[in-house]
Amino acid sequence: MRIALIAAAVLAFSLPFRANATTSVPNGAQRAALARWLDRNPQFRLATEEDCDCGDDIQLMRRSGPWGEPVPGYVPYALVGDFRRNGQSDLAVVVTKVDRPDGEAMLVIFDGPFGGAGNQPSFIGQAGLLAHEGLSLTQQEKLPIYGAFYSEGCVFRPKGSGYVKDCGDD
Repeated sequence: MRIALIAAAVLAFSLPFRANATTSVPNGAQRAALARWLDRNPQFRLATEEDCDCGDDIQLMRRSGPWGEPVPGYVPYALVGDFRRNGQSDLAVVVTKVDRPDGEAMLVIFDGPFGGAGNQPSFIGQAGLLAHEGLSLTQQEKLPIYGAFYSEGCVFRPKGSGYVKDCGDD
């Protein structure tokens, strides 16, 4: 419960999210779905800017973004967008294990619509390391991409009821 409350507070008051070409704040139902998941999975915590150790990259993203569009309030480990192109906002966050200070990251994606007691993640998978990496949207498809700043990274593409990790090397 402690982790869920902390996560909800952090998301409610300090994490702006990127949704297509505008910055937005997750709605209460999105925050609640994440808080419920973290409460049921106490081995995880949300990744923070401190985990990234990438203050210069964060400032650059806020000023000019990955595709020349500034992302005011950019944070490296949270993203909102319509990843499935169905008119519903989806939520992607990066978490790490509480007992793993080595910086190993997991990506968790929740599909909209949000509400009720549902909203189990449609994807939980290895994302890579935390330091010097972050989330953004691909330029054309507006899909979540995770990797080193200003690199190709890995794209997470919707497939069936989940997502597949596409790192371009398959």
